[in-house]
Amino acid sequence: VSIGTDSTQNPLSVTPQENIVLSVANSVHLWKKKFLWKNEISASAITRDRRSDELDVEGVPEFLSNLFTPRVSSGADYAYTTDLSLSLRKVTMNAGYQYIGPGYVSLGLASLLPDKKVISAGVQVRHARGLVKVDGALQQDNLIGQKLATTTRTRLTTLGSYRMSRTWNMTGALIYSGMGNNAAVVTSKVDYRSWIARTSQNISFL
Repeated sequence: VSIGTDSTQNPLSVTPQENIVLSVANSVHLWKKKFLWKNEISASAITRDRRSDELDVEGVPEFLSNLFTPRVSSGADYAYTTDLSLSLRKVTMNAGYQYIGPGYVSLGLASLLPDKKVISAGVQVRHARGLVKVDGALQQDNLIGQKLATTTRTRLTTLGSYRMSRTWNMTGALIYSGMGNNAAVVTSKVDYRSWIARTSQNISFL
C-alpha cells in the first residue's frame, strides 16, 4: 500500500479524485449444484487529489497508464472473497473468507469498509418439524500493522425452530457478540461482550 499527499495541497480540503477498480469473479458448481464455490478478487487504485504531481510511469504498460495516471497522492490495494457451501437433503454447511486491504477504495461503494479480515462458518440441520442453525464470524483489522492496536470482533448465533403442533411453532435463539483490542494504553482499551436470548411463539387459528 502506498498512499501519500501532496504537501502543496490542504489535506482537509475537498479534492477532485480518481478511482479505478478491476475485478475478476468465478464460481464452481458440482454434484448438481449441491456444492458451490465462489471467488472474487479485486484491485483498486485511487488518486486523492488529481492536482498533485504525476509519478514516473516508465516501464508501466501503456494500457494501464491510459486507464489510470499515478500521482503523488495515489495508492493501490486489493480485496479477496471466497465462499464455500454444501447443500444436502437435511444439512447445509457454509464457510467464507474475506480480505479487504487498508488501501482498497471503491468510490462507487462508500459503505465498503477497508482494512478487515473476516472468517465465517455455519451449519443448518433441518428436521421434518423444525431446524437448528449455528453460524459465527471472526473479524480483525490492522492487517499491515499500521495502527497501535488491533480490534477483534466475534459473533456467534444459535437458532432453533420447532413445530409443536399443526398450529403452534416455537422459535428460540442465543446470540453472542464481542469486541476487544490489544491497546497498551488503558484509556484506549476496548472489551465489550453481549449475550442475547430470545424466544417467540407463533400460533395460527386458521
